[in-house]
Amino acid sequence: MTTTVSLGEVDPGKLDPRALLSALKAVKRGEFEARLPDGLTGVDGQIAEAFNDMVEMCQTFAEDLAHLSGAIGEGRTNQRVSFAGRRGGWATKVK
Repeated sequence: MTTTVSLGEVDPGKLDPRALLSALKAVKRGEFEARLPDGLTGVDGQIAEAFNDMVEMCQTFAEDLAHLSGAIGEGRTNQRVSFAGRRGGWATKVK
């Protein structure tokens, strides 16, 4: 279930810095379902999209690690993290 952080009482289409802070704190707590709203425009929209993409990557990575942990616990030590979409520094950390 994805939780969209409320924009609060700001202009529609604008990113409330308090909503961004709330979403960042949620992700820090491991709540990878936190998302900023879609449909924002300009730089606010780009920030929301980048944030949501990052959180999705973190969620996928956490799921892959959980799967890997279970496999290793069952003695399947040849398992690898798949982590689709990895690039840049992410790709160098997962082989």
